[in-house]
Amino acid sequence: MAWPQMASSAQQAPYRVVVADARTRAALPAATVQADGRTLRPDAAGRLSLPARPQRLQLSHVGYQSRLWQPAPAADTLWLTPQATALPGVQVRAQPRAVLWRYAGKSRWPQDAFVQGLIPGQQVAVHYRPADSTRQYRIRAVRVRLGQRFPEGPAGMFTDRRQFPKGQLRVHLALPGPDGAPTADFAAQSWLITPAQSEGHDNGWLRLPCDAELLVPAGGLFVVATSLSSPDETALRARMLEYRKGHPETGTDFNSKEPKRKGTTLNQFVEVQPAGGPTRLVPAEDYPAVAQRTAPNEAGGHSWQYRSRRWQSQQAYYAEMRQRFPHSDYSPANYELVLEVEEL
Repeated sequence: MAWPQMASSAQQAPYRVVVADARTRAALPAATVQADGRTLRPDAAGRLSLPARPQRLQLSHVGYQSRLWQPAPAADTLWLTPQATALPGVQVRAQPRAVLWRYAGKSRWPQDAFVQGLIPGQQVAVHYRPADSTRQYRIRAVRVRLGQRFPEGPAGMFTDRRQFPKGQLRVHLALPGPDGAPTADFAAQSWLITPAQSEGHDNGWLRLPCDAELLVPAGGLFVVATSLSSPDETALRARMLEYRKGHPETGTDFNSKEPKRKGTTLNQFVEVQPAGGPTRLVPAEDYPAVAQRTAPNEAGGHSWQYRSRRWQSQQAYYAEMRQRFPHSDYSPANYELVLEVEEL
């Protein structure tokens, strides 16, 4: 009588594993698995199947600690632990860091305490250039600080006059031209500040978020503020009139001549044409003003102004003024047009 012959060993089942992050439990499809001289890659879900259980596994992944794994009899989950590597000069942050680009300076009394309103057509700008040319910076917002407009009298010296009742303030970004002056707009992104919006300022500050994905160019850019007339009227011309309380239109016009007597008080007005109405005079201090801070030195001034139909840096303008009036004091200042950027 013959006994049936038994197999000497049972057929081995396939060996299935999942490669995952030991901290987040997320699958690692880009891991490298070496088994019995073969190099394998998991699928998109981190899964890997072998015909039979190998003697051992060698696991590796960029950013993770390499590991030798002794396979278990059944299916395995192969855990890899993230590895932090310190590199010289590299700072690892969980999220991009927001930075305010604002030039150093201080507010001098009375030079920076009160600022003349920008009448329609006048423009001021501040130039910013990345300090680190190896990094990229994304523009998150522009911050504008409205200036304290000149008071109407001594009683208004300590009142809040940063909001403006007339005109509008347009803020936009511009690229520097060959001569360093602002030229074409950097992007279609721009902001318009109305009298109603100016009332919501926080100690003069207004934050204007940037909706577009804009990176600061290597050559830098300008933040430009332009004064505009109110939507329902057209600004015709600026006028310098001798002070006449309650009746400014009766004052002598000194646009084309100097006062003949010392001590003559002059007021600046803007002659505007309302839609369908007669012209009238608007005090220049009713229009928006941008705050400024005196720069620590001549080289610390980065502001530009649009004068006589051309852009001119403050340093160049003051150089001309010193030649005409050598005994006067001229200190460069930076307008409070601030960039909020994100280091990438």
